[in-house]
Order: sequence, then structure tokens, then C-alpha cells
Amino acid sequence: MTNIASWLASQWTTWMVSGAFGFIGGIFGGVFKWFYPSRKEWGLKREEKHDKKLDAHVFECLIDPKVPRSSGGITGNGDPLTRVGDIVKFLDVERDQVQESLWRLEARGRVNNDGYGDWFPLPD
Repeated sequence: MTNIASWLASQWTTWMVSGAFGFIGGIFGGVFKWFYPSRKEWGLKREEKHDKKLDAHVFECLIDPKVPRSSGGITGNGDPLTRVGDIVKFLDVERDQVQESLWRLEARGRVNNDGYGDWFPLPD
């Protein structure tokens, strides 16, 4: 009996540290599960954030006069026309991502397409 008692006395710190980490990990895991009940929802939230950030960068490219443009045209409002390729080169992202971003921005009424591949921001 004394061997068991001495062994328990010497090992209690290991058990307490392991138990504390397990308890804290359980709390964090539970909170994470509370906010994101499924992995799919978590992925969708991350994708939405990424899309919003990309949309903001693409819109900034459309209104920023420092972005190099292959098309020298401007709208009647004085906004420069920007091609998808110019945005791809400037932001260093894939062409499909930029096109999808422009379509999302067009659906929200932030940009417009002239029909020839040039995009321009719409006034507020």
C-alpha cells in the first residue's frame, strides 16, 4: 500500500498537467463546435471572407489611377476602363478568381462591363 501511495504522490503533477490541458482543450473544442457546427459551414465562412477581401482589392484596382492599364479608354464619367488581365497582373491572382469577383461586384451594382471586356466602377 505504501508503494502505491508513494507512486501516486510522485505522479500527481503529470496527471494534473495532462488533465488541465485536456480540460482546456475540451472547452476550446466545445466553443469552436458551438460557432461552427460542421466543417462545411466553417469552410464556407472562410471562403466568404476571402471573397469579400478579393472583391475589395479588385474594386480598389478599378478606382486606383496607379494601376497600369492596357486599355487607355475612359468612361464619360472620367473613370478609367480596366481589363481583367490588368487586374490579374497587378494583384497576382488567377484570372477566374478576378472574373468571379467582378461578376459578384456587378451583381451588387458596384461595377459595370462595357461589353468589350473592359470594366469600370459605377458612381455611388
